[in-house]
Amino acid sequence: MLTSNMAPIDLYFEVHGETGYPVLLMHGFLSSRAHWIPNLPALIDNGFRPIVLELLGHGNSNTPDAPEQYHPQHYVQQFEAIRETLGIERWLLCGQSLGAALVLNYAYTCPERTTALAFTNSRAVMMEPTERKEALEAFQREVAEKGQRIIAESPMNPARSRRLRADIKALLMAHNAQMSLSAYENAMCHTVPYAGVKHRLKDNTCPALHVFGQRERTFQADRDYIAEHMANCQVVDLEHAGHAVNLDDAEGFNQAVITFFKKQI
Repeated sequence: MLTSNMAPIDLYFEVHGETGYPVLLMHGFLSSRAHWIPNLPALIDNGFRPIVLELLGHGNSNTPDAPEQYHPQHYVQQFEAIRETLGIERWLLCGQSLGAALVLNYAYTCPERTTALAFTNSRAVMMEPTERKEALEAFQREVAEKGQRIIAESPMNPARSRRLRADIKALLMAHNAQMSLSAYENAMCHTVPYAGVKHRLKDNTCPALHVFGQRERTFQADRDYIAEHMANCQVVDLEHAGHAVNLDDAEGFNQAVITFFKKQI
């Protein structure tokens, strides 16, 4: 397995396998590379080469000081640097939660490098510019009130999950145990508010699959909007999955994504 931290690449990545069609895997906020453990064997066995990345400030990735380095377009540049480093012409993309928004930003910026993409439930995808100011003000008030405690109390913190597999939960917690408040704050202030692509869904040119976890009922309206308005996109509903779609129903997720990807290559 190839692993890397190298300038000017700030994102830690792992390449699983030496052959197969490349698939970029990008996890969500307060997760890590361990997020994809139940999916890697199926991808490899079906002829894919997973490239697992970690968000800035997460796991083994760097924690830059400059807020602009957390902007979604910086992630796009980082993805491109990794692709070029690995000598990949075109690749498949798969993103979960915030990672979904980031791979969509990449696909819209670099459609010629994107064979197809799959993504899960993601509020960040649907964030609109009109929501930005209110969301930032609310977050900044919460940081002022809680400080470092905001990380432990976040509903996205894996320590609070009652459904995660025990071994994966332990890894996720360990990988992010040293996350700094600045990394958390930069992601919430400079990544999430600018990652939304709701206004661009109709312009999508890449074959896309939205894998929806039906247990996350608060996302149902967004799922329906994506189904109606996103061009070149099909939707698969997984009844027994929630926000962590690929973990809650790994078998269903693997089947849906692998079937879709095989049709695109």
